[in-house]
Amino acid sequence: MNNDYFSLLRTAWHYARSEKRTYIIVYILFALANVSQSIYPIIFGNFVNQVQSDSTKIWKSLLIYIGIYLFLKLFEWVFHGPARILERTLAFNLSQNFLQEKIDFSRSHEPRIFNNVR
Repeated sequence: MNNDYFSLLRTAWHYARSEKRTYIIVYILFALANVSQSIYPIIFGNFVNQVQSDSTKIWKSLLIYIGIYLFLKLFEWVFHGPARILERTLAFNLSQNFLQEKIDFSRSHEPRIFNNVR
């Protein structure tokens, strides 16, 4: 059984060559951004619980919720933004390595008919 996603990761790892450290850093940054994003439902649930338990402090609870939400959004982009920039650069270099390997292969395996034309 061969998983397509893991096959894609393995191929990208192969063409990362000297940038394997960047490859790992990008995945760690995206994982941290997703963890911070997954906290939103917990915070919203706590906000709804506070409003239902004590409706006299709705504005205080709302301001606290908004503050926590904005902090988490900033925290998420602290990881997600740099990861996107690193990912873009890494993807360009991976595609460059892939194409260079294909060009080198085609040059080393030229048909014999064209060897005497030069």
